[in-house]
Amino acid sequence: DAGTVRTDLFERIAEQKGINLSEFRVLNPQPQTPAFPFLRSTRLYPEWPFAALKNTNVELAQKVAIALLQMPPDSPAAKAADCAGWTVPLEYAAVHDLMLELHTGPYKQQKSVPLSQVLRQYRTWVLLGLAALIALIVVIVYVLGLNRKLDRLRANLETELAERKHAEASLQKARDELEERVKRRTADLAQANEGLIAEISERKRATDELKYSEQRFRQLAENIREVFWISSGDKKLMIYISPAFETIFGVSCQSIYDNPNSLEELVHPEDRARWITNIPEHLTENWEQEYRIVRPDGTTRWIRTRAFPVRNEAGEVYRIAGLTEDITDRRMLEDQLRQSQKMEAVGQLAGGVAHDFNNLLSIVAGCCDLLSLDAGNVPGARSHLEVIHATVKRGAALTRQLLAFSRRQIVAPCTVDLNVAVAEMQSMLHRLLGEHIELATELDASSCCIRIDPGQIEQVILNLCVNARDSMPKGGRLEIRTRRLELTPEFTSQRIGVEPGPHVALSVTDTGHGIDAEIKAHLFEPFFTTKDPGKGSGLGLSTVYGIVKHSGGVITVDSEVGVGSTFTIYFPLESGIHEGRPAEPPATIGRGVEKIL
Repeated sequence: DAGTVRTDLFERIAEQKGINLSEFRVLNPQPQTPAFPFLRSTRLYPEWPFAALKNTNVELAQKVAIALLQMPPDSPAAKAADCAGWTVPLEYAAVHDLMLELHTGPYKQQKSVPLSQVLRQYRTWVLLGLAALIALIVVIVYVLGLNRKLDRLRANLETELAERKHAEASLQKARDELEERVKRRTADLAQANEGLIAEISERKRATDELKYSEQRFRQLAENIREVFWISSGDKKLMIYISPAFETIFGVSCQSIYDNPNSLEELVHPEDRARWITNIPEHLTENWEQEYRIVRPDGTTRWIRTRAFPVRNEAGEVYRIAGLTEDITDRRMLEDQLRQSQKMEAVGQLAGGVAHDFNNLLSIVAGCCDLLSLDAGNVPGARSHLEVIHATVKRGAALTRQLLAFSRRQIVAPCTVDLNVAVAEMQSMLHRLLGEHIELATELDASSCCIRIDPGQIEQVILNLCVNARDSMPKGGRLEIRTRRLELTPEFTSQRIGVEPGPHVALSVTDTGHGIDAEIKAHLFEPFFTTKDPGKGSGLGLSTVYGIVKHSGGVITVDSEVGVGSTFTIYFPLESGIHEGRPAEPPATIGRGVEKIL
């Protein structure tokens, strides 16, 4: 390219050794004049009459160029610049001459270029061309080699083709012979196939029947409550266990598949030795055993297992099948039934004894009253008669409790709201319990009406509270609670003498020393007591038991040693309103002169 520049710029750069002036050419050299002291200068390049700096605004440069071109020769600016003005070049021939001389612009390629320069400038393309030429030569040589190989292969193939034709002729002969043998064999196979089809059909029918039988067996085994199981004859391998096992035992069936002996760890420690001893080494007949297990959650269940041998065609025992069921509810009902029968028998005995004993006490009391009339003149006789009379009263109280337990007491049942009965007894219970025991009540918001003799329900609450007080000699908390609830068949199926439906629950909870299992088994028996001699008759809870049974209810006991006990009584809910104790007639003093015989 070409342009204008001040020569003093080149001179300064040359003095600083930045450029070499011999490497530059000067176009249109001008002689040096006093008015222009620089070494060289040229006219402005015709394509650009004026030159602007790099950062000069384009719009400003255009306005300056227009102003300079329009400036007249006689203007003060022209006179100050010592010029006649600025004009546009008339022709561009000189410019093209310069381009031709410099071999630039459109005349750039007209200059003869040396081969070395061409090689330097187009070295990459030259190398690529040589590489392509060499590759082409290699390909041609490779193709010629392949052609020679193809000629040799063609000759070999012609020889092989002749051999194959000979072999095909031999094969055709062998094929004909083979087809003949195949036809004969096919006829034999067709006959055998008919027999196989019949056998397959029979086996398929047997398989379908087996699948159907297995499906029915699985549906039955997986839907019964009992555990159905099958083991090997030596009891070392468990073959099948129904899913009910996991529900009853609380462990997975897979654990028994992996280790059949792990079942022994679930047996209650007290029953384990008996369980191991009673299992026959070789089962040849039906076997049955009842035992307890301890589930992983800590609960104890009663289990009944029945097993029987399965024999093969030779009569040998090769399988053992059995049923295992949870009989906890049945054992509980049996225990309740035995307890109820025992209490019924004891009640009948106690009732008969109490009735006869009450008649004897009546005679003693009558004779004591008669003796009191004539005892005024006998020293000390009256005091002895008073002792006899007090003893008769205590005996009569015991007989009343026995009669209440045996349900021979004369009662007058009516509708009683338990909430009202508990509320009316609070003052008396506070005095009875003392200051060292906190009494709390939680009564249901709805009425809790039951049908019972008012005196009997008071006796029930009083006896339960006295027992709770005696179990807390150092003080504690006693809570009486009433609530309405619906007893479910699941609940009533485990208890004798109570039906499903709406009920009222009365619970008395204490924080005493609790009741152990041995004492709990005899809790409601007459004359059974844990108190010291002379401090209790043992009829309090037996009286409660008799009253509850007579009223159609049921009583349960939940106790933990060292924590406390809860007695809960479930009465059938009675519709109606509270009637309470009937009003007693005013007491009158009997007077007369007759004698009672």
